[in-house]
Amino acid sequence: MDTIAPIGRPGVSEWAVDHFYHLDHDVEGFSNLWGQSARWQEILGSSLIPFAADGGGNPFVLDLSFPTSPVRGCLHDESFRIVDLAPSFECFIDALKMNPDYI
Repeated sequence: MDTIAPIGRPGVSEWAVDHFYHLDHDVEGFSNLWGQSARWQEILGSSLIPFAADGGGNPFVLDLSFPTSPVRGCLHDESFRIVDLAPSFECFIDALKMNPDYI
């Protein structure tokens, strides 16, 4: 399960999660949650935390400014526009499906 359809954007391409960021003790690491959070903070601010990315490097983020922490996506090719993907992380995980094109 790796693909999600953005909410409220009918006809828009689905997004595939390429990888999730891991969290470890290496606070200087680039490919983990620490490094990606530091890398994206200037663009995303402190309330949007990247936890995964698609194959093009667009981050999937948790929006910590809301109690339910909705999942959003940052489209770097569209001037870093933020789009809604799921109302919560739980809904994001539940909405992931297998893309038949990748089987």
